[in-house]
Amino acid sequence: MKNFALLICSFFTVISIGCVSQPVVSSRPAVVWTRDAATEQEKNEVKQQVLAVLKDPESARFGEIWALNGSNGGRGVCGFVNAKNSYGGYTGNKTFMLMPDGSSVKIEGSGIIERMVPKMCAPRTVQ
Repeated sequence: MKNFALLICSFFTVISIGCVSQPVVSSRPAVVWTRDAATEQEKNEVKQQVLAVLKDPESARFGEIWALNGSNGGRGVCGFVNAKNSYGGYTGNKTFMLMPDGSSVKIEGSGIIERMVPKMCAPRTVQ
């Protein structure tokens, strides 16, 4: 009986060792995002998209707006907005980002992507 238990333990040990994942090595080159000045057209477009998602668009106070250039040809637009929330109080400056594909605007907040917006708007290298 002891040999059978030892055999079972050995079998599961071998199986579990074989299931250890190996690190994934990407063959894609790293993308370097550098800060750049946003054009007036980019500023106007991103402001309109930000206003469309705010609870009280008339209260919006925009701060600095800038662009990020990717070494892969991508371009995103970031900035700061202070606007009123559902309770009627100003939230303080929140970072926003027009996604590089231009599909949507993300404003700093509590969601998974929204928490990452300030980091995504900083110059960086992405593997």
